[in-house]
Amino acid sequence: MKVYVTKSVRAWAAKERMTQKRLYLAALEVSRGRYAANLGGGLYKQRVALVGRGKSGGARTLLCFNHRDRVIFLFGFKKNQLENVSREAKSALKLLAKQFNQYSDEEVAIAAQSGELFPIGD
Repeated sequence: MKVYVTKSVRAWAAKERMTQKRLYLAALEVSRGRYAANLGGGLYKQRVALVGRGKSGGARTLLCFNHRDRVIFLFGFKKNQLENVSREAKSALKLLAKQFNQYSDEEVAIAAQSGELFPIGD
């Protein structure tokens, strides 16, 4: 499975000392049907443990999953900083998820080459 993060998620993960391995494992859980919430439109919410904390008190990520072989992390936040995203932000992220889920492998490669997406994983 291919896993990517957006530029903003990459910066957020670095700030929070979130490892690529933790994000990759969270993506694997989603691909296996284990996620915190299906928000519709290919957008999922997944908990990720922060360093020194468990999942319940850690971070939340919003990601898109194409139900085949690709996960793209779109947004991340610490639970103590933001309980949930606004309705407007969720709508915008659903549109983004729909767009990314329609990307061909070639379009994803172009997005990665341009610095819009960054591959992570094993």
